[in-house]
Amino acid sequence: MTKEDLIDTATYKKEDFRQARLPKAYCTHCGYRLHDQATYCYNCDQDPLTGTAYCRRCGGSLLIGQKFCSRCGLAQTNSSSMHKQRFPFAGETPAMQAELEKIEASDGQDKGRFNIWAFIFSGLWFCYQGLWEFGLILILLICLPFAFYLKLLLIALFSGRYAFYIKYRYLKYGERLPNLKKICQ
Repeated sequence: MTKEDLIDTATYKKEDFRQARLPKAYCTHCGYRLHDQATYCYNCDQDPLTGTAYCRRCGGSLLIGQKFCSRCGLAQTNSSSMHKQRFPFAGETPAMQAELEKIEASDGQDKGRFNIWAFIFSGLWFCYQGLWEFGLILILLICLPFAFYLKLLLIALFSGRYAFYIKYRYLKYGERLPNLKKICQ
């Protein structure tokens, strides 16, 4: 057995590579085989590029939010944006998800419960949650030399009271700085 035969048997046969070079594509909604330039799927009546259920190149099924096909390695361009639209609170802890879903169900009327960690750590908590611009503003406000203890108390109370709502607006609408009009409603 030659070295080339060992490589071929360990990975793929040469016929597989020849077939892979043929122009083909699959609908990302239903997995139906299409021509590589197809802009319409005859099986499901959808645009074959906008789905996230199947790989465009090999037709392999994909998990929700999967960024690469596990069969052929093709990067799935729409998966992360579609996943974010369907599940904006994915990746958060279960307690955080429950609180954010409660705020969403109330259409922003409920501002969330008091967050003790945001009260204690204020700016650092917001930086850790991805709202680093707002977190840095709070840290800078605390560092200003006048009325130190009063500012510290007011910022800590504001952070503790509205932390979940600010985080909700960040995940749902992409607001990196809190909208004070929405908070005060």
